Amino acid sequence: MSYCMDDQSNREHTLKNALFQAIQYLPKRPEAYFVLSRYYEKSQKWQQCYLFAELGLMHTSRIEPLPVDVEYYGEYCLEFEKGVSAWWLGRRDESKDIFEKLLKQDIPEQYKTAINENLKKL
Repeated sequence: MSYCMDDQSNREHTLKNALFQAIQYLPKRPEAYFVLSRYYEKSQKWQQCYLFAELGLMHTSRIEPLPVDVEYYGEYCLEFEKGVSAWWLGRRDESKDIFEKLLKQDIPEQYKTAINENLKKL
């Protein structure tokens, strides 16, 4: 539902509310935290982006995939959001450490490319 709201203009409140309800319903799943973190990254609200990435990382162990694709493919998605937001929050060393750790993992090329672009800025 949040992706439908994201495609429309001026529906940010409804988008966030749908994700908050998902967290209330299944608080130990990482997907809604990830979608919120990414939403806040797009909105350049770095503290909220970092917060939801960190909260999502607390709930990544031993989960079965959802029956629908919400673009969350594993812990690296949340780590990436945390790394991006850390840089904008003045946590340069933390951001660099996260990105270097991610590059050692088997992650999709699009993430590797984005990480390398971010590391150039560091």
